[in-house]
Amino acid sequence: MTSTQDFKLHLRRQLGFLKTSCQQYNRGEFDEALRMATTLRVLFHDTKSSISLLSHLDAKHIHLASSHSPRDEDVVMYTSSLSMIQANFERVGEQMEFTIIPQPVGIEGIKRYVPVDEWWTETIMKTGDGDYSRRSMVLWAANKDGGAHVDHELPPAYFSLVQGNVQGAIAPDSTPDMVGFVIDIRMGGVPQPGEQLIPNSHFNDLYQMAVEVLNSPEILALLGDSLEK
Repeated sequence: MTSTQDFKLHLRRQLGFLKTSCQQYNRGEFDEALRMATTLRVLFHDTKSSISLLSHLDAKHIHLASSHSPRDEDVVMYTSSLSMIQANFERVGEQMEFTIIPQPVGIEGIKRYVPVDEWWTETIMKTGDGDYSRRSMVLWAANKDGGAHVDHELPPAYFSLVQGNVQGAIAPDSTPDMVGFVIDIRMGGVPQPGEQLIPNSHFNDLYQMAVEVLNSPEILALLGDSLEK
């Protein structure tokens, strides 16, 4: 019979996997996000045939760091509350060219601590394809997109993220003499001239989920000592 201490050892391993994947992600190995998804599934996902590591530890009552807050509900349409959009501008002759770079909000983006089940299921993004939770993103990435298994066909909502069917463009009514700018982020439809596709932008969300977990004191406390050992 597996002891509680053995489950703590497995928790140490899984958090170590997350930490290593985050380090690799920060070095530009963005596909590590799929490994993060698999680790997050091991930690949190319960089914009739499998038990999550936190359930084994009787720890589903703990709180996790969240970069999302209820106030985000009005602003998560077409962009995730776990990510931010960085727009880089460069003047090329008479034209202003821009590049949109999605990136995770990081440790500074953590706003509150919520129970595990709320963290796992809360909506972090809304699009014309539906609502996205941490759970849905993690399970799609882990079960269907190569984290632990590759499916022949991806769910349409997830396929939109993989293909970059999230477009960004400067507001069409902007003029060179305007002060400031507006970025329009939308999902779906045929890309228009001047728009930029953003493939796999959800990798930043998976990374941010790992950052949240690794900065959650209550899950680290389950180890009984430092993650550094």
